[in-house]
Amino acid sequence: RGDHPVFRKNLKQWMLKITAYADRLIDDLDDLDWPDSVKEMQRNWIGKSQGAEVAFKIKLGGAAAAAAAPAPEIEDGKVFVGGLPWAMTEQDLKDEMGAFGEVSSAKVVTNRETGRSKGYGFVEFKTLAATEKAIAASGSMQLGGRAVTINAAKRSERYAAQPDAAKKVAGAAADEIRVFTTRPDTLFGATYMVLSPENPLLELVTTAEHAAAVKAYVVSASTKSDLERTELQKHKTGLFTGGYAINPLTGEEVPIWVADYVLNTYGTGAIMAVPAHDERDHE
Repeated sequence: RGDHPVFRKNLKQWMLKITAYADRLIDDLDDLDWPDSVKEMQRNWIGKSQGAEVAFKIKLGGAAAAAAAPAPEIEDGKVFVGGLPWAMTEQDLKDEMGAFGEVSSAKVVTNRETGRSKGYGFVEFKTLAATEKAIAASGSMQLGGRAVTINAAKRSERYAAQPDAAKKVAGAAADEIRVFTTRPDTLFGATYMVLSPENPLLELVTTAEHAAAVKAYVVSASTKSDLERTELQKHKTGLFTGGYAINPLTGEEVPIWVADYVLNTYGTGAIMAVPAHDERDHE
């Protein structure tokens, strides 16, 4: 009305935290006398997925250098191990990683059809000291004649319908971007990262020469609904921030973009992009 611009603002309100009982919601669907199609819709709405949360270090420079903080503390004893030999078993992995300290558990992700390793796994140590030793050996440790990478990556479960997801923004620490992925084996192919316009790390990674354009893009995104930014937007838009992050497995720099198709209320508000064989890569 009056051609006045409309902007989105965050408001405090009561919401149901379904993440507290999401497993029960899914499990109890089997006992309902509902059509299978309806129950499948419910499962998709709950959106349970299993994967890994991986941290990409922000390359210090510009605003990031000014706000540099000490390295984040490791929250638990879990690490992601990449570059495993195809014949690696869980017992082999547990024995090899035992060189750093006592291992609570070891998991090798395998191919369902062949039963062979997909090339990565997860290890949990009983002490923080052992975890730090393992991470420090990343790139220098060899298993089966292959150098492996070891990164602090928390095994987790996420739900698409997550009302408090806004609190779980990318960057648990000031110098890293966290992304959730169900395919950590594709980390080697990550070519760039994307932050949502609302992500608090956006200002940190944006360089001075890109600041004005990025700010204008953020304002433009604030006038769109989530539906307009996702399902209704067939033509993807975005801007390069001038910042870079470090791929935790390859050590290569990957550019950081901002795009409104990434929502801060879903996952961590940041994604890694691995363009290959997906029709959405051509949108």
